[in-house]
Amino acid sequence: MATRKNRKSWRAAQLYILLNGVSSLRSIADDVSPASLRRVLKDFKERNHALADDLETYLVDELKVSVEDLAGRVAPSAGCSRSYLVQSIKAGPPWIRLPVNVLDAQKGDKVQVSFDQEKIVVTSA
Repeated sequence: MATRKNRKSWRAAQLYILLNGVSSLRSIADDVSPASLRRVLKDFKERNHALADDLETYLVDELKVSVEDLAGRVAPSAGCSRSYLVQSIKAGPPWIRLPVNVLDAQKGDKVQVSFDQEKIVVTSA
């Protein structure tokens, strides 16, 4: 049975960087996932922290970590096609998370949903 590698959280990595500096990151780089390092960078940028630029340079140049897309997947636009993972919670029915920003929908707005045998159509209400 394969053992799971014990990784440090992004908060632990952030604290380590704050205490020891960006260049000391090399010593724990194998214990921190690239996603966690990107999360530290995103947090530093949101706070306009002085270490943000140094960390970004270090991640790209030294650790070869991609920092292009810090926000996850790009939101879909009109006319594009995308696959979504069907999810379920315990014994509940299957469902999907579906972004509706293409419809210019905001929180609290209503959308019209039509169910067909093989498709679901979502339109602005």
